Amino acid sequence: MGESNIPSEKKVSTSSVKDNVKNKILNQQGHVLQADKLISTPETLNYFNSLTEKYSDMRTIHASMEAESFFAPVLKAAMTPFLLDRLSIFAEQYPTAYSQHVFCGWLTALIARDMKMDGKTATKIVRAALARDFGLLYLPQKLLDDKITFSSADWNAMKTHSIIGEIIVRDMGELGELESTAILEHHERQDGMGYPKGLKGKDISIAGQILAAVDTVGAIRFKKFEHSGRNLRDVYGYIQMNEDSFSPVVVKSLFKILSQTGIEKSMVNPFKTIEQLISHLYVRASAMGGALRMLDKLMEVLLFFESGPKRNELIKMTGRVLKIIHQSGVLDEKMINWLNGLDLKYDPKQTSLEELSELELLQNELYFHLKRVSDLLQSFHDFEMKKGSPSAQIVVTILQVLSQKNLPRAANGAR
Repeated sequence: MGESNIPSEKKVSTSSVKDNVKNKILNQQGHVLQADKLISTPETLNYFNSLTEKYSDMRTIHASMEAESFFAPVLKAAMTPFLLDRLSIFAEQYPTAYSQHVFCGWLTALIARDMKMDGKTATKIVRAALARDFGLLYLPQKLLDDKITFSSADWNAMKTHSIIGEIIVRDMGELGELESTAILEHHERQDGMGYPKGLKGKDISIAGQILAAVDTVGAIRFKKFEHSGRNLRDVYGYIQMNEDSFSPVVVKSLFKILSQTGIEKSMVNPFKTIEQLISHLYVRASAMGGALRMLDKLMEVLLFFESGPKRNELIKMTGRVLKIIHQSGVLDEKMINWLNGLDLKYDPKQTSLEELSELELLQNELYFHLKRVSDLLQSFHDFEMKKGSPSAQIVVTILQVLSQKNLPRAANGAR
């Protein structure tokens, strides 16, 4: 079932969206969030230092790469009054997002140096990393609440933040073309599965490619790993599983930074015993294996019995997730049988916690992807599916299979 069966689609044009968004922004300037106190560049640098004190993985990387001598000057050069104004809002009202902004500025600086970029270009890309999510400040505030469950409308609104951000920094701020383009592209992906334009490969600027990887790492570090006991070395598994999404050049640089700093992979067990962890992994793998078989059937009925933009998007997303699952080997019959054998009789001499911890991390990533398919499938079911078509029953069945009740989350949550 190749992509030749999928109707060709034109790349998304953002011009009309930009015009509408820009008019709305101009009309609501008096209602934009404001900070009670503006932070300074030294205060931002001090905050970064507090992050290195809090997170040993950041501290180890920063020290082993001797980053102190170049990061502070780059950060100071990147700062502008406009950046400090917007960062002040995040620092005051969305501290986790502020941490991610500072973290992403730092990691971008490390990658830019490893890629031997000149100082001027590196400063611009760091500036873009610090400003990449400014568009969020112009969205309904509920969308910045990590605890809410997004509806289709919420998700569509959230995806406009890169467009809004580009407009803000280019037309109302102090940033240039490189920065505004990178901000627009920071959710684009090498395989064309990103947004807002669905760009592929070299159509994405190098700055956009860097921000795409850095933004992902920041989200994992501060949302997924924050309370799990994992560290930046564990990002390896996530990036490798999604290798088609990111620039190989950027990933090579990122992995070099993570691998040459001496950080060891974590060995996390969110359960009281290894036996409980094994049982959990086996139950999840079995459930995901069932979902995998259903997704193959879903592709068949979508290709032959349905049409429409949501159907096309669902086919692309499902195809990508199936590819990730098959390449990872995490749901291979051999793997599931191995877990079944461990569940029946665990031998600590033959299986290490490191292996099981790595598998738990990879399962979490698969859960995340299957949840994305589930959300898109629900939207297709609600708004586009032909009622009474041969697709209807299998779509409803798959939604049940992919429900949290039937597809267990990780013990400490999946991102």
